[in-house]
Amino acid sequence: FLITGIFPMVPGGGLFWTSYYIASGQLPMALSTGYTAIEITVAIVIGIIIVSEFPNRLFQIRKTK
Repeated sequence: FLITGIFPMVPGGGLFWTSYYIASGQLPMALSTGYTAIEITVAIVIGIIIVSEFPNRLFQIRKTK
């Protein structure tokens, strides 16, 4: 369930425009768009890690008390 829910959130538009700008020789725009796509991807990954790990740790703490 996790992979099918995450796959549409990958910034495909950002990756497309980055490759387009590289192919058309507009390197400053490619770097800007690529960096934004990477930021979005990292934010999604961090959110997934927090959401998947926090409840496990919380329940482990409650279980030991």
